[in-house]
Amino acid sequence: MNERGSILVETLIATAILAMILAAAFQTLHDSARRARRVSDQRIALLIAQSRLAEYPLNRPPASGSRSGTDHGFIWRVEVGPAGGGDRRTTVPLAVSVSSPRDPAVRVRLDSLRPAA
Repeated sequence: MNERGSILVETLIATAILAMILAAAFQTLHDSARRARRVSDQRIALLIAQSRLAEYPLNRPPASGSRSGTDHGFIWRVEVGPAGGGDRRTTVPLAVSVSSPRDPAVRVRLDSLRPAA
């Protein structure tokens, strides 16, 4: 009877060790999938920001103001500032920001200068 109790205890310990290893492996896989999704969302946000920035060509001065909208579930905003101060008003600041409503860590901001009128 003593030997049977010993085998039962060893089996319970082995099962507990196996459960801890499986839990750690599952957590690692879950974290990896979450990070892969975040990287994918970051890439899409960057592509959206580049696309919005390309709407303002270098050979035409943009009008001051802001626009916003959504694209593929991402929120974007374009802000065109007034021409630079001083005597030389040669450039206009342009900022494009894109964020994900489901993951606040996914944010992209591109700043650029465009020629003024």
